[in-house]
Amino acid sequence: MLLTNGISPMSHRFGLYRAIELCCEAGFRSLDIDFCDVKTPLLSENNRQAIAEVKSRLAHYGAIAHQAHAPFPIGKDAYRIPEENIDELLRRTLEACGELGVSQVIFHPLRAYDTTAEERIEANRKALAPYGAYAKKCGVKIAVENLFCQHKENKKKLTANACSTGAELAATVDALGDGFVACLDVGHSGLAGQSAAEMIRILGKNRLHALHVHDNDYFSDLHLPPYFGEMDWDSIIEALAEIGYNDSFTFEIVGKPLTSLPDSLIPSGLRFCYDIGMDFVNKIEARKKELGTL
Repeated sequence: MLLTNGISPMSHRFGLYRAIELCCEAGFRSLDIDFCDVKTPLLSENNRQAIAEVKSRLAHYGAIAHQAHAPFPIGKDAYRIPEENIDELLRRTLEACGELGVSQVIFHPLRAYDTTAEERIEANRKALAPYGAYAKKCGVKIAVENLFCQHKENKKKLTANACSTGAELAATVDALGDGFVACLDVGHSGLAGQSAAEMIRILGKNRLHALHVHDNDYFSDLHLPPYFGEMDWDSIIEALAEIGYNDSFTFEIVGKPLTSLPDSLIPSGLRFCYDIGMDFVNKIEARKKELGTL
C-alpha cells in the first residue's frame, strides 16, 4: 500500500516545486498532484518545462506522482472554472498526468438538486465516459469521487448527492466501465450518505483504488488530520483490511492545524502527518495478514 500525500495546501502556500520538496523531505515518496488550481504551471499552454521540473524533483527524492486531482467547475477563486473551459483543462490534465506517470486521476461527478440516483448515474455516464478513451490513450485511469451537496434551502446543512452512497458510486463506476475506478473520500462519507466503512465494503477491492483521507466533525468538510475530528478510524482500518485494499492511502489534509502553522513549523507538521499515515498503513497491513487478505 502506498502512503501518498496531497500537495495542494503546500503548493498554494509555497508553490508547486517547493511543495514537492517539503512533502518528500517529510518522508512521503508518493504524491497526489494538484490540478484543481488552474493557475498551476502544469496546466499552462507551455507546460513542458513545468512537467520536466516536477519529474526532476521527484527523481531526486526517489518519489512518484501516483495520483492527481483534476479541476472541477465549482468553488471559488482559483477553483472557479468557466464551463466552456473545463473540457480543455481536463484533457490537458490527463495529458500532463500521462507524462508524469500518474496512475489515476480523480474526477468529481456532476451534482444536481431534485434528481434520483438513477438520473445522476446516467448523467455522469454521459458526462465522464468521453474522457475514458482519452485517459487510456494517456496511460491513466479515472477515479470517480463520492461527493455531498449543500441543502437546497439551508446552505449550512450538507446532504447526500452524487455518489454519496456505496451503491451509487459502485453503479456509476460500473456504468462507465473499463478505465474507471472509485475514489472514496472518507471525510465526505462522514458528512453524507453512508459511513466510510460501509462504502468500502460495498465498493470492494475491484472497484476501490483510491482514497482521500481526512477527518471532520460530521458537520463540516474540515479536512483535518486523522484523530483531530470525530470519525471512527478503527472501523475504516478494519474495512480496508477486510477487502484487502492495496492501493494508495492518500492524505487530503488541507485544513487546520497543519495549514495554520507558521512556515518554520511546516516541515514538522508534515512529518507528523507522515507518522500518522505510516501508523495507519502498518495497522492495515498487519490486520490484512491476520485476516489472510494480503
